[in-house]
Amino acid sequence: DSDWHLTINDGTFISEKFTSISLQNNYYQLNPEGSATLNGGTFTSGGGWYDLYVGCAKATVDFDNCTFTNGRVYAKAEPSLNPAASAYINGIEYSADGLVALASTADNLASVINNGGYVVLTADIELSVALNVANSKNVNINLNGKTITANTSSAFNVLNKDASLTIGGEGIVIASGHAIANYGGTLTVNGGTYKTNGEQTATIYCDGAVGSTYGNVDSDWHLTINGGTFISEKFTSISLQNNYYQLNPEGSATLNAGTFTANENWYDLHVGCAKVTYNEENCTFTNGRIHTQAEPTLPCPAVINGVEYLTNGLINQ
Repeated sequence: DSDWHLTINDGTFISEKFTSISLQNNYYQLNPEGSATLNGGTFTSGGGWYDLYVGCAKATVDFDNCTFTNGRVYAKAEPSLNPAASAYINGIEYSADGLVALASTADNLASVINNGGYVVLTADIELSVALNVANSKNVNINLNGKTITANTSSAFNVLNKDASLTIGGEGIVIASGHAIANYGGTLTVNGGTYKTNGEQTATIYCDGAVGSTYGNVDSDWHLTINGGTFISEKFTSISLQNNYYQLNPEGSATLNAGTFTANENWYDLHVGCAKVTYNEENCTFTNGRIHTQAEPTLPCPAVINGVEYLTNGLINQ
């Protein structure tokens, strides 16, 4: 099987002309299981290479106790050779090649959002402005047990139909507005806790009508939630909207797992002229309140697990 295992608890690792720590697997192996645990240490590469290179392997890194001198961590995958040949860092899958940025400040995080790419949080971050994923950028955020606090209308906005945001890992996003708003792009949530304490704000808010103002002609958003905890103290937890006047609105969501909690007077899930599929076994709606909003005169139904709803109101689960 050629599956190796590495544990580093401490030490200093210096490569003058190449990568400091290089972790590789056999890309053609069916289920590569080479794995490393880095609990501490200082890692320094030379010649413009990488402090840590993870190629089709699984690495668990304590970023609080590991120092990557040049801040250069690289993920290498070979999905064309083997769909299982991804790199994993702290449980997050990297299915494409690229540098993994290490963000300890709002400016670090904003740089990745603006340019696209992978980022791992290495400290708690406070945002004073919303960060916009736009212009065909693809962003992957590993919360890595840290907390993002946003005193803004939303922590993150996904603005364009070719833009995508993937976020996960253990960690928390707390916002006075929406935690994440999707106005026409692709949003994937793979874990974490998302909280909002503002009036009329949802943890996840998708709206195709607003998306049209950002240059999205179709303004069709897509949302996938594979896990996480979503808490709105004063409003609806997950709010999904579309442009009711669009001929064939295609805003769609797939909720595979998660716990969704709204204010008791609002809705754990609100579906307005959108299409939603949720896993009944793995999704928990704490208050049992799922609400539909439709515009039958257009027509524009809400569709939940394949059933059309042409009226507004709570549905029985």
